[in-house]
Amino acid sequence: MSPRRVADDACGIAQAAAVVGDWWSLLVLREIARGHVRFDRLADELAVSRKVLAERLRTLTDHHVLERRRYQDRPPRYEYVLTEQGRGLVPVLVSLQDWADRWLLGDGTLTGRAPD
Repeated sequence: MSPRRVADDACGIAQAAAVVGDWWSLLVLREIARGHVRFDRLADELAVSRKVLAERLRTLTDHHVLERRRYQDRPPRYEYVLTEQGRGLVPVLVSLQDWADRWLLGDGTLTGRAPD
């Protein structure tokens, strides 16, 4: 985990960023939410080094965002699934995607509006 300032100890945003606030962690969560739960599949989908992927999976597991489940005994193989805490991040990922679609990839206007 990255170092935090003492002043951030009571800030929920700072606490969340310490767990999921880097590029790879968010993309790992995106892929697991999409159903890519096995290490090799995650590495392929993300084109990330195995070391970086293992570090992010360990951090997310240590913080109970993910659960590591054995799906094969010989050789031992594991998959990573969202815990209840991890499933709570799915709306955050959707909100980030909506924000980026509007402000980074779009012109800032809403693409769909309900009638008043």
